[in-house]
Amino acid sequence: MDTCLVCGKSDFVYVFYGHYFSVMVPTTRVQICTACGTGKLDPLPDSVLLNAHYMSDEYQRWMRHGDCKYKLEPLPDSRALSQYNSITLHFDFKNIHNILDFGAGSASTMRTIKLKYPHISTTAIELSKAFRKLLSNCNEITEVYAEIPSDLPSQDLIIISETLEHILDPIGIIKRFRSLLTTKGYLFIEVPNCPFPYYYENKEYHYPHTFFFTKDSIIQIAANYGFEIVYMNSLGMDIRTWSKTPDIHKIVKQTGFSYEPNEHGIHLRVLLRKTNGKLSSL
Repeated sequence: MDTCLVCGKSDFVYVFYGHYFSVMVPTTRVQICTACGTGKLDPLPDSVLLNAHYMSDEYQRWMRHGDCKYKLEPLPDSRALSQYNSITLHFDFKNIHNILDFGAGSASTMRTIKLKYPHISTTAIELSKAFRKLLSNCNEITEVYAEIPSDLPSQDLIIISETLEHILDPIGIIKRFRSLLTTKGYLFIEVPNCPFPYYYENKEYHYPHTFFFTKDSIIQIAANYGFEIVYMNSLGMDIRTWSKTPDIHKIVKQTGFSYEPNEHGIHLRVLLRKTNGKLSSL
C-alpha cells in the first residue's frame, strides 16, 4: 500500500496535473495526503528527463527572465532582505563559520549575509549552469558545486529556498542536511505554501513541482527527522489574489514579491534547529 512519505498515512485525494509539462506523462496527478496535506506527483517524472529540463535553455531563461546568463541582481533584493531578517532574529551570525545554500540560484540571501559577515565561509550548490558560471566569478562565494560534495565541513546554517519542491527525494536531502549540520545547526526552508488547489491546478507560471508542502507537512518533517521549529510563517500575496492577478510576471520583475506575513501567503518559511531526537523510520 502506498503511504505518505511525511506522515506514513495512506488516505489520499488526487488532482489532475499532467498536461502542463513535457517531462510528465499526460495522466500525471498530484497525490495529496488527507492527513498532513503533503502532495507528490503520481507518477514522479523520470529523473533523466527532469534533469535535462532543468539544464535546458528554456529553464535558464525562466529563472531570471533571461537575466541570469548575463549578471547577478544587485544586493540586497527584497527576498534576500526578508529571508535575512527572518533568520537573524533567531541566529547569531557573529559566532558561526559555515553556511551552505542548496539550490542557490543567484545566492542572494547568502551573498547578503556574506556582505554583512565576511568571516563566514559560504558554499553554493546550484544545478543551473548559468548561475554556476556567475557565482564562480563572485568573490563573495568561496566554492560552487553541482552536487553535495562528501568532504564539506559541518555547517552552522543550511539554506534551501524554493528548491525542495522541485527535487525527487526531499526526505533524503533533509536527512543529508541533518548529517551535515553542527550539533545545534539550523536549517532554513522556504517552499510554496500549498494548502489550496491553486498550486496544483494553475501551473502556467511555474516549472514542475514534484512535491507540495503545507505547515502540517513541515511540522511532521521536523518531528520525524530530528529538528525543532524555531520560526514558521506564511508570507506574501494571498494565494487566491495571486491566482486572479493579471501579468504577475511584470509585477514581480518591477516590484518584487511582498513578504508580509499573512495566513494564506504564497510562501511558507521555516527555520529549524537540529536536536538529538530519534529519527523516524518512515
